[in-house]
Amino acid sequence: MLLVILTAAPYIAALELPKKDINGTEYYYYEVKRGDTLFSLSHRLGITREMLIKYNPAAADVIKTGDVLYFPVEDNDDDVFEPIEPGGKLILHKVKKGESLYGISKHYGISIDDIIAINPMCKNGLKAGMTLKIPVREEGDESNDNITDGSHAAVPENNNSECDDNRYDTIVPLRQTAELTPVNPGIVEVETTMVEPRKNPSIVVMLPFMLGDEDISRQSRLYTDFYKGLLIAADTLSNRGDSIKIIAYDTEGSTERITGLMAGDDVKNASVIIAPEDVSQLEAIARHAIEEETYVVNIFNIKDSLYLTNPVVLQANLPQARMYEKAVDALEALYDGYTPVFLTNTSGRNEKESFVNYARQRYIEKGIAPVDIAYEGALLASNLNELADSVRYVFIPSSGALAEFNKFSHVLKNYIGSKDMAVFGYPDWTAFRGDALAMLHTLGATIYSRFYEDKDSLSSRNLNDAFVRWYGREMLEAVPVYGILGFDLGNFLIRNIRNNDGTLVPDAATYSGAQSSFGFIHPDSGSDSSGFVNDEIYIIRYNGDGRTQRIL
Repeated sequence: MLLVILTAAPYIAALELPKKDINGTEYYYYEVKRGDTLFSLSHRLGITREMLIKYNPAAADVIKTGDVLYFPVEDNDDDVFEPIEPGGKLILHKVKKGESLYGISKHYGISIDDIIAINPMCKNGLKAGMTLKIPVREEGDESNDNITDGSHAAVPENNNSECDDNRYDTIVPLRQTAELTPVNPGIVEVETTMVEPRKNPSIVVMLPFMLGDEDISRQSRLYTDFYKGLLIAADTLSNRGDSIKIIAYDTEGSTERITGLMAGDDVKNASVIIAPEDVSQLEAIARHAIEEETYVVNIFNIKDSLYLTNPVVLQANLPQARMYEKAVDALEALYDGYTPVFLTNTSGRNEKESFVNYARQRYIEKGIAPVDIAYEGALLASNLNELADSVRYVFIPSSGALAEFNKFSHVLKNYIGSKDMAVFGYPDWTAFRGDALAMLHTLGATIYSRFYEDKDSLSSRNLNDAFVRWYGREMLEAVPVYGILGFDLGNFLIRNIRNNDGTLVPDAATYSGAQSSFGFIHPDSGSDSSGFVNDEIYIIRYNGDGRTQRIL
């Protein structure tokens, strides 16, 4: 739809917003409704995004349903609003799916810069349905000769560049998706708002993207998803602090190439390096990094213990022994007064036997005698006959596999009924979908995990939508999801570096993201030569009403 604008945009006062007196100053106020975004509100209220944030600083991070935004009444006629000048000739152009700034600029015969100058929110792309103000040049201006009847110029259907302010922690596209190249690594710079010049820190990503391979493996594609998620995190924080450079190198799966890369100035001067999973490559990076006092994040190799002997290594995954300890701490705290019942399929997988043995020993040490129930093939109701009706039980199976879950869950459902019973399980269950997921909610199951993504949460949906907008496809399915892993780690690193004057301080603060939480501590090794380990764990409960929540 094309309209010529000849009148001023409405003021907030014209919307008849209520007023409130706060400490002697009169304010208009607006309660955020479901679906509202900074982008939509700036247009609805006739106020720039910058001015909205000026009077409501917390909105720079995220706005939530129920939040109240305030606008001083006395500034209503000043610089808060940007009405179109009366008599000014502008065209409103409603963006259709697939349109680009380039195509629109060619259609109207004006430059992309001219469009961005009056529509700054879309300097990084467009979104179908949004409205652009198009300046109409005076008659006789040769650059306007291409304007005809308002029909749209044809543009490629696969253009995925969009602009939207409905995002996770203020996500917006940084630019049209650019593929990684093995020769010249991609760089993202986070815009600085600081006056004083400061150290220019950087995050170096060294992963086997294997871009030279004709058939790129799934693992390499997952690494690429990780990097793409990290770029979204960088853009999310692009206007909130000092400049940070992000550099990505394709290690090509070669330790020799890594050795060569480590000699480069960009790597030597990095604040932190994100290392690959391969043990020899991780060790090569850490060996060189210790000389430069550059931190190395190991986020992919769960079992590696290099952090115990290298002071610059950050193990981002809670070690299994510590995870078991924290999981049983939660089990005992949440189900104090319950008797544990360990379920074992004598012909099943029982791959969680090490956890079961540890939990059993912990209960015995507390003077609590566990109940062990062994069954053949599938749990039967008769297997539970020995349980007393007057005792509260928490059931703990010895397997996290879906096939094994199906062999005991239905009997537990019928047994538990309205009884005060509980089920405690494993990270594997976070991957359950359909009937199995519904059964978790029916049982009111509780699990522990290093990772957790609530796919139904607004933050998760917005982040996944942002990934699709940037890259034209969804993230690859995995546990954890690598795209979100990159987003969470990027948020932690950038925020930490900025908050500590350009230097990474691993144990300065914790961060809880969309899928991962980071809280680094020194391990209990008693050695000054040790690095850091992440000590965060998720305890998740599947409620009977269909909600899933982190409870510890």
